[in-house]
Amino acid sequence: MSAPTPIGLVYAITQLTAAGKSAREIGQQLGISPRTVTRWRTKPVAEPAPETPATTWTDKALCRFDEPEVFFNDRYLGAARATCRTCPVRRQCLALALTAEGTLSKHNRYGVFGGLTPEERAARAQAS
Repeated sequence: MSAPTPIGLVYAITQLTAAGKSAREIGQQLGISPRTVTRWRTKPVAEPAPETPATTWTDKALCRFDEPEVFFNDRYLGAARATCRTCPVRRQCLALALTAEGTLSKHNRYGVFGGLTPEERAARAQAS
């Protein structure tokens, strides 16, 4: 089975390509290889219809284009983090996860939110 393509990451690659960045520059910025940049540059990206304005911060999240498996399977941790790294609402996502999870242990937290794993969010919650 091949890994799902993280569409949010493809969207970021498309935007950076349009801004004139090279595959090497994009790879460095997103934490992926230039080869991956080149391979994913040609993937079609679904964008929201222009007549539909974003109404909440979740409408601006890059992960909305991705398969959920990317964020809930450790095999795709790098792809999930790369999508989160370029997401304009990363802070809001992380804040929501930390609030919702409260004092739960790392064993009761799931998925990547705001670029952090369950273990990283549990450690952050304990520190505060």
